[in-house]
Amino acid sequence: MSDAGKRLIESAQQALAFARGTADVEDYRVHIPEEIDVRKIRESLEMSQSEFAEYFGFSVRSLQEWEQGRSSPCGGEEFPDSSATRT
Repeated sequence: MSDAGKRLIESAQQALAFARGTADVEDYRVHIPEEIDVRKIRESLEMSQSEFAEYFGFSVRSLQEWEQGRSSPCGGEEFPDSSATRT
């Protein structure tokens, strides 16, 4: 097997362990930006507000509030834009 193939398999195994919650948390960190430009993300995906809200599982009203800066994702409705990176 090529080196690239080995790296792909290793990465897939790491992702699976992380998703299952069995990965060593000391090896990973989650970066959540201070501000999330929800409108920019939605527009880059070329989605309407209703499409975006339905896809990610929150209300259109919440999305409108976030886009207008009147509230931010927290509590019961968390915005799913966080990325896990290996340290």
